Amino acid sequence: MKNFNFLLLIVIGLLCSMSVSAYDFEVDGIYYNITSEAEKKVQVTYKGFGSKDREVYKDEVVIPEIVCYNDVTYSVTSINENTFLDNQKLTSVVIGYNVTTIGKYAFEYCYNLEKVVVG
Repeated sequence: MKNFNFLLLIVIGLLCSMSVSAYDFEVDGIYYNITSEAEKKVQVTYKGFGSKDREVYKDEVVIPEIVCYNDVTYSVTSINENTFLDNQKLTSVVIGYNVTTIGKYAFEYCYNLEKVVVG
């Protein structure tokens, strides 16, 4: 019974830590995670954990080369995995020159995505 209670506490702790937002900051409707504070690098990510949170991106999304937040300029270097997954509202994406990595399934099931421009 002690082991079960301990395991239950661990699971609850993990679930609580997952309820934190999936992003570090938002600028102009695009959500970012800081990947390197020292190198001032960020990645584009999604708002939350559900599919509806990914649909905040609609129509055309323009991913900039740099983004400024709290007086710090970051280079946008990647797109997180699953960022646009199953997004039916996304039709076009323009990706800035600094993006060198696109995570797994970033655009999977985006059936209405008609155009992607890189750099």
